[in-house]
Amino acid sequence: MSLVQTASKLLTKFGEPVDFTYKAGGAYDPTTGGTTGGSVVTVSGYGYPSGYRKADISGTAIQSGDVRLVAEKVSDRPLPDWNCLVDGKIYRVISVQPIRKTGADIIYICQLRK
Repeated sequence: MSLVQTASKLLTKFGEPVDFTYKAGGAYDPTTGGTTGGSVVTVSGYGYPSGYRKADISGTAIQSGDVRLVAEKVSDRPLPDWNCLVDGKIYRVISVQPIRKTGADIIYICQLRK
């Protein structure tokens, strides 16, 4: 069994379902600074949410209330500014650290914020 399969099996057993969503396609609108059109894409998987240690909370990079999510490898690597549904709450992805071995993603450590 590969590391990706082992991590996925453990997160499925001990974690909970998570949904990442992002907007794909569309055109940049210089008037509003956003995008128009496009569609919302959902990437589902399993993850283990937890808080940050008090010593890790700087108040700037990591804020009180941020969630540390260990997520299984999903079809698309999560990116900052995606949304993530965890425990029935929607969070914004602040940063993503892929944990890799020999150039292949195994899991993702995501920082989430309300």
